[in-house]
Amino acid sequence: MDTMNDLFLKAKIFFSTIHMPYKHNTIQNVYDDPDIENQYEKMCISGVVSTGNVSVNLLVGAIYLMKNIGVISTKYINEYLQKYSINNTGVEVVEESDVNNE
Repeated sequence: MDTMNDLFLKAKIFFSTIHMPYKHNTIQNVYDDPDIENQYEKMCISGVVSTGNVSVNLLVGAIYLMKNIGVISTKYINEYLQKYSINNTGVEVVEESDVNNE
């Protein structure tokens, strides 16, 4: 029973701290850390930190790309639909000269 309690305690600690950032956010911080004495450990941790930074930047870039694609698509659709005027009886086609004059 104690093993299960320890396991649940460790799981609770893990899931409550997983959202917190790692103490090193740049490669320079890893190499300046006096707690890491082994050169191989510094190289491995700096590789993980740089991979994480690249992954985060790619995901944020993808979010901005999707946002801009949505904005451009909305503008294109609105420009395309300006040719058509919707009233209660149906859809009327508006002449291109009328659209350009507005």
